[in-house]
Amino acid sequence: MINFILPGMYEHYDLNIKFISMWFDSPELFYPDINIGATYGNFQFCIFDGGRIFNKYRHTCKEEMDEIVQSYNSFGVPVRLIFTNPIVPETSFKNRFGQAILKSCDNPLNEIVVNNEKFEEYLRENYPNFSFISSTTKCLNTPDLFLKELESDKYKMICLDYNLNHNHKLLQNIPQEKRNKCEFLINAICPPGCPNRKKHYKLNGLHALSYGKTYQMSNCPIKYNTLHPEMFNHTNNLTPEEVFNYYEQGFENFKLEGRTLSIVENACNYVKYMVKPEYQFVVLYELLENQEISMNKLLFNHPQTIYCTQS
Repeated sequence: MINFILPGMYEHYDLNIKFISMWFDSPELFYPDINIGATYGNFQFCIFDGGRIFNKYRHTCKEEMDEIVQSYNSFGVPVRLIFTNPIVPETSFKNRFGQAILKSCDNPLNEIVVNNEKFEEYLRENYPNFSFISSTTKCLNTPDLFLKELESDKYKMICLDYNLNHNHKLLQNIPQEKRNKCEFLINAICPPGCPNRKKHYKLNGLHALSYGKTYQMSNCPIKYNTLHPEMFNHTNNLTPEEVFNYYEQGFENFKLEGRTLSIVENACNYVKYMVKPEYQFVVLYELLENQEISMNKLLFNHPQTIYCTQS
């Protein structure tokens, strides 16, 4: 199966549940062998969070957390917690809100993404039910670093640094039996070869630890959202055709970026990668119903995102 990992477990809960329900109830609308492998994210104001910061934050409560997790799990879809703050101190490992999140998600279906070795050791010791994913925020951006991580039996999956997405020599050298442990981030906003990624992730970690204080990243080159035509030329991203080609080679796991994107951007990306061309407009219309957006305006501004408008 081609496992797609959806962003915004919390931020885009309504969109994700609607899309998952359509996939579950009407599989004929989707490409063959499509599976929703997980949905990832965190509950906002969690100091363990990493990778991204948000323009808006919203508090949650235990009842809402339990409901969200149970809703995804009822479809057999794992919740994948993003616990990738690279600088979370040991003194904060027992943070009350973080512990509440862990308890809501604590069952063998769910997963945690990690990049902090000491924190990972704590989580493995205290929450053995979870599977663990090695994060792209580790920036394992050379073939040797990635292959060394892949040799470990510690992780259910290792997210490939997206700068290696088209390193075909590396991909050909990955043994067939380990290819199902590789995960590709297929629509990264960050440009290829960005020299500031690790520094940026640390600043985002400071942001989480300060409960929302902004730490500015100077000279960040991100200019566009994922629907801008220039984003389609990023050499670190994969087209739908490349995803299917990689699947034929034995790679099964493909992660979509989008925790901080709009509902429209995420809906377009879901449709582009997973829905058959003849049904893309129909599914998109259903996903964006009541979103106060003009479909005509969307298609005029971003025709390249909807395959069926090109035929």
